[in-house]
Amino acid sequence: MPRDQRGMTFIELMVASVISAAVAGGTLATMITAARLSTGKVSPDVGEAVALGQETIERPRNHVAADDLGWFASRTGSWQDDDVALPPPTSSESILQPPGAERRRCITPVDDDLDGRTDYYKVQVVVCWDGTTACPGVGTACS
Repeated sequence: MPRDQRGMTFIELMVASVISAAVAGGTLATMITAARLSTGKVSPDVGEAVALGQETIERPRNHVAADDLGWFASRTGSWQDDDVALPPPTSSESILQPPGAERRRCITPVDDDLDGRTDYYKVQVVVCWDGTTACPGVGTACS
């Protein structure tokens, strides 16, 4: 049987599979990025609030990564202002324009297995602007 009629070798099949997987992975990543961008473009305010909320929740996560659990001890149980000031407005349509936005976070220790030790910390973040969302008062108990 001539070589051109025997089909693909195993090596050719593996190379084709790797190329197909790379193309499929790139396409999926592009679709996910496009979906994220489109949800942010529906409402620039919501996109900006999501970015501010993510920034607020990253800070406690970084303290966990640094094994700085003492940081949590003084910051649990009630709503608090974010430690870092809000960034300057990015445009005249920014939610940071007066009256401005507020970021609050609430950190609650959780003991799921009831052994008396904290298993993890639940972190809630709220971003409020223009009176569209009622921000919890600083010092009020977490929900």
